[in-house]
Amino acid sequence: MTNNLFNKLSDNQISNINKIILDQINTPVEMLNNACAHLITSGGKRIRPRFAIIMAGLLDKTLVNDEAFARTAAAIELLHTATLLHDDVIDESQLRRGKPSTNNLFGNYVAVLGGDYLFAKVYTLALYNNKNILLNEFSRAVTTLVEGEISQMDNIADINLSEKEYFKVIYAKTSILFEVAAKLPGYILDIDDDKINLLAEYGIAIGNAFQIVDDVLDYTATEQTLGKDIGNDLEENKITLPLIYCLQSLDNEKDITEFKQAIKDKNIKLINDFIKKTNSIEKCLTKAKSMIGEAFQKLNIFNDNEYKDALLELNNLIINRDY
Repeated sequence: MTNNLFNKLSDNQISNINKIILDQINTPVEMLNNACAHLITSGGKRIRPRFAIIMAGLLDKTLVNDEAFARTAAAIELLHTATLLHDDVIDESQLRRGKPSTNNLFGNYVAVLGGDYLFAKVYTLALYNNKNILLNEFSRAVTTLVEGEISQMDNIADINLSEKEYFKVIYAKTSILFEVAAKLPGYILDIDDDKINLLAEYGIAIGNAFQIVDDVLDYTATEQTLGKDIGNDLEENKITLPLIYCLQSLDNEKDITEFKQAIKDKNIKLINDFIKKTNSIEKCLTKAKSMIGEAFQKLNIFNDNEYKDALLELNNLIINRDY
């Protein structure tokens, strides 16, 4: 996701957002600075603030270069970064974006406190627009993210996890930030609630698709291309959509028993054999594409411009990404 319209239309603003983010972690505590900066400067795609920028351009091009809006978009990235710091501690991850994770380098205590510090900075940035609704949205996002993490922990190793429960978890862990990113420009511009809801639906669909593809890549990518440990979901007993669809597709009791045992044994080779046999990867990608397509159609009420073209491009980029 490098040389494309989605990035070209947001590159200038992202440069400013990166400066805003770095300013926020300029503290007298050197270890805190280093721990936060390690992840922030490690080459993230900044897809969430970029998404917010493109959604702003869809509604009103003048908002794209607004400084207060830039600080709100920066808050989205800081919130995402804070969750990554905490997630890596919980998951005991050793890699993040192809580099040693923050908890690996600085220890769990520093990584957790670094995440807490970034959460506080989110609200500092959100205040710049002087709108209570923005603070409410970020508060709702933090609450939802915590609920999602706990729900995921509660569902660990639940081989019979339903598709409905899966989508509840990924909404709370991933899609909530895309929803917030989609809605914030609308709140700043004071558009009506019906239009806000359409933006939210599209943001959720993008987030769902992003996470579905992420879960697919855990079985199909390489550690080199993905930039983190492969097979983490299985190793951590996380039941994701490829496994759910695979189990749904098995109608032979012997295969079902063997597949469930393979999950318990973390036998990724046998699991991948079953996934290929049932075309579960293709079913996941079809689901993701369908969700995005339906939500994007509802954006037809907004005028066509290059930012809408960038969103159409984003739809395809998310489905076809390999990292």
